[in-house]
Amino acid sequence: MILKRVSGRVIFFLIIFMQVVSAEQIPDKDNISLKENLKILEPLINKKWVGQIKALDSDKYMKIVRQFSVMWDGNAIKITSYCKELNTEREGYIYWDFAEKKISMIAINNKGTIQKGSITEEQGKIVISGDITFPDRKLRFKNIFEITPEGKLIDRWFRYENGEWLAGHNVEMVVEK
Repeated sequence: MILKRVSGRVIFFLIIFMQVVSAEQIPDKDNISLKENLKILEPLINKKWVGQIKALDSDKYMKIVRQFSVMWDGNAIKITSYCKELNTEREGYIYWDFAEKKISMIAINNKGTIQKGSITEEQGKIVISGDITFPDRKLRFKNIFEITPEGKLIDRWFRYENGEWLAGHNVEMVVEK
């Protein structure tokens, strides 16, 4: 009985000790700097961006949340976004593609939609362009992110159909404090 109590306490303290030691070894991701080839994304990272997205079939607005988190010693950025009202969640990664010599991204959402593309900077704006594959079709897309002087993120999305770029969502986002 005494041995059980002693060994239980030893195990408890070992668990606490291991958690403290491992916590000290995890880098503070808010202080990891991006690798040079990803620096154009720096204005977006380690912030919780919140905005209102308009429903396609009504005048209703819904809250959308998006985060860009630095990971893997600054070699990648994890994208997460969700809209509870639409029951939509998305995760993806932005990284430097050494073979293609460009910034690339891939993302998938809980409804099976996959986005693959590349990222450039055009006239001070971050532009993601590529293909989006839905369960029933595939389209070219372009997503333009602009940071205003007030620190807002303007997110404009376009799709290419029938030979022209058609506007999709236009969301103004702010950093949630």
